[in-house]
Amino acid sequence: KIGFPSGALFEGDLLSQRVNLKELQSRFRNKEIMKRAVAYFVRAKIKVEPLEVEEFYQKRKEELLAPEQARVSTILIQTTKPADEVNALKIARNVLKRLNSGENFESLVKLYSQGANIEEGGSLGVIEKGDLIKEIDEAIFSLDKGEVTAAIKTEQGYRIFKVYEKLPARQLAFFEAQEIINSILYAEKFSQGFKEWIAQLKEDAYIVIK
Repeated sequence: KIGFPSGALFEGDLLSQRVNLKELQSRFRNKEIMKRAVAYFVRAKIKVEPLEVEEFYQKRKEELLAPEQARVSTILIQTTKPADEVNALKIARNVLKRLNSGENFESLVKLYSQGANIEEGGSLGVIEKGDLIKEIDEAIFSLDKGEVTAAIKTEQGYRIFKVYEKLPARQLAFFEAQEIINSILYAEKFSQGFKEWIAQLKEDAYIVIK
């Protein structure tokens, strides 16, 4: 009944969606029963041995890579309402013009940016490829050290990014990869265990799978 001032309104909303309260309670109850059954009959039996993790690493370590990284800073020209759009773009283009003429990025951060870490030159620190939304990610990782992006429109406004350092993708050391490998092996064992459990239930005719 979260978000509803009364039980009657809650039930009224369910009726408008053609959902019966008892049916809804049954769904949640059945879901909880299934969750507990899976935990007992499948998850409790899964164990990933240290030797399995080590063997996985030795066989597939070339696939276990730390993503490409970049140390970047940003200038944000905010657009808090539609009326700001034209002016913000005009300012962003002016900033780009000054950057391309050789002006210092950190100085322009202090003059124009409305984002965080202004005193640190708008620094975002080191980011990994894939951390940010696709458009920004692709723009940043297409640049070389010292280059700046075009003005990119975001929900907050227009952003300009500068790349200060690029770090290539690298193979993970064993201690860095252990948790990742453990998760992969666990997921594989869970998938197989769940399939076998369902198959056994069907064979024993405890449930009907539609």
